[in-house]
Amino acid sequence: MRKIVIALVMAGLSTPAMAGEVLWQNVEAGMTIDQVRALYPDARFEDDAGFWGGGRLDIRNYRPIPDCSATARIHFEDDAVGAVEVRGAGAYGGRCSSEIEEMLKEKYGEPRESDQKWGGCTVYSCMTQTWLSIWDRGGVVMRYRRLHGQGLVGASWVMEYIPEARLNSLRPGNDDVGL
Repeated sequence: MRKIVIALVMAGLSTPAMAGEVLWQNVEAGMTIDQVRALYPDARFEDDAGFWGGGRLDIRNYRPIPDCSATARIHFEDDAVGAVEVRGAGAYGGRCSSEIEEMLKEKYGEPRESDQKWGGCTVYSCMTQTWLSIWDRGGVVMRYRRLHGQGLVGASWVMEYIPEARLNSLRPGNDDVGL
């Protein structure tokens, strides 16, 4: 009996605690930088004092589908994962953006909300956007933007994964940034 108790205690010590909602792949809201680095040892830390203020880990050359490259950005706030943003590589004419959107619809169904707009800002930046689609999944809001006019230097599409509770806490003071 004592051996079983010791084994259970050891197993509990080696398993990280569940941090929160799964945002993207196996990245959960609230995970520490070290926990994310353990999952993605090649991720590069960027001391980005942007919206989230706690820096970010960039996973470059992520391929959500063959022949479409992206960078996954895991944003931190107060030393914990606050959001995940996946940015498609720059391309003329929004290459890959239609395929990514179809893949998302296949995986999550039709978006809760869909709109076509020009201009505007989101949590991360101001960009010219053409389509915006929003899905909800288990406490996570997923926002997909097909971008137009970014050329080779800007993203052709962006997918954001944000805990719904965090997004709701930001809404009152940020109506002007598309929250």
